[in-house]
Amino acid sequence: MAGGNPQVQALDLRCEVPGWASLQQEAFNKLGFAPDRTMKVAQKLYEGVDIKGEMKGLITYMRTDSYNVSEQIQKQAREFIKKNYGDDYCPEKPPVYAKKVKGAQEAHEAIHPTDVNLAPDAIKSYVSPDEHKLYELIWKKFISSQMESAVFDQLSVEITDETSKSVFKTGGRTLKFDGYLKIYSDAQDDKKEEDDDEEAILPPMSEGDEVEAIDFDVKSHSTTPPPNYNEASLIKTLENHGIGRPSTYATIITTVINRGYIKKDKSRKMLITDLGRRVTEKLIEFFPDIMSLSYTADIEDKLDDVADGKVDWVELLDKFYSSFRVQLDKASANMKNEKIIQHTNVKCPICASDMILRESRYGKYLTCSKFPKCRGKTNLGSDSAERFKAIKTTERCDKCKDGYMVLRKGPKNYFMGCSNFPRCRNTRQVSEKELEKILPKEEDKKDNR
Repeated sequence: MAGGNPQVQALDLRCEVPGWASLQQEAFNKLGFAPDRTMKVAQKLYEGVDIKGEMKGLITYMRTDSYNVSEQIQKQAREFIKKNYGDDYCPEKPPVYAKKVKGAQEAHEAIHPTDVNLAPDAIKSYVSPDEHKLYELIWKKFISSQMESAVFDQLSVEITDETSKSVFKTGGRTLKFDGYLKIYSDAQDDKKEEDDDEEAILPPMSEGDEVEAIDFDVKSHSTTPPPNYNEASLIKTLENHGIGRPSTYATIITTVINRGYIKKDKSRKMLITDLGRRVTEKLIEFFPDIMSLSYTADIEDKLDDVADGKVDWVELLDKFYSSFRVQLDKASANMKNEKIIQHTNVKCPICASDMILRESRYGKYLTCSKFPKCRGKTNLGSDSAERFKAIKTTERCDKCKDGYMVLRKGPKNYFMGCSNFPRCRNTRQVSEKELEKILPKEEDKKDNR
């Protein structure tokens, strides 16, 4: 087989200055920090830490996506790069980054260290592990943004057989100069498999080179549904659709989690709950405009126009409420009050009634169907089969006289309660000696099954 005319294209990649949205995404992907964790740690770095008896702020104001960088800090960064990495890694002119986000807080600078010469290792003993990790990420990303671009050769090749009837295409790239990659790699952790061919390393090739076909490997690809969001990919989507602002992303995610609309699995993927699904369905049904992505982004743009003095805020709110009031009145009159109830065949440990499966941000749990008359509750762990079953004893209830005392397990401790609950609400604490007498017998029963 013969190689066709290889197409070589020079590719320059530059590292952007840190912005609040991108910092939250990279802190999640590289450090495993949730957005609210990143916000708290960054706030501490901004407010300052005690270094040799002096409070020193380590980074600039962080809730901004401004790309502005002062001449003073750029000069300091260029001197640092030349001194530590050589003149080849310092561009001839300081890089300038265009405004990327509409409504970005241009009054602030991009996020960067207050002192470039204060390297991460120099402050490690004065900060917490989380603070050191985030400072190192900010420091490396900023220094990289002031360095030369990484240079690649992008190669596209066509390979044909002798008859030129079969054509195979491939591509790849080779690194010619590492540039900012010398200290920082901003490769996406969620890169798709189909992009792998573009990243392949190819040997030098010329037109007419003979290529030997050693083997053919046919791979089948099936269509898969889009993956679930994690916190980083959700922030990226919010940013792409113009929903929210970098300073509100963490709050948005924390709110929907705390209200039980979504939950995170062990792989940190975000899954919608039954409550979240029903709330979304109701909002789409009665407030379709507000739930539209374009509507939300449009409101954000108009709020920016208010901030810029281009739109009168009173007129904007009046226009919004005139239509919203109609939808709200319609929802108040027609939206049914629904509760997500899932009955189970599990019996209440207190009154033996059926229990109901519920879900909160802390996980799933069972409550008695007789609530509030009975407040029986069981938290479900990863193995619900390990739930404690009440044990009936031969002790008579000293209050109602005809019931028997039953060993039950509450959220914290064991206790004895009357078998005639809720008619009789007699309870008492149980001693360790009593537990030793009752529980081993129950374990022996399990062994003999």
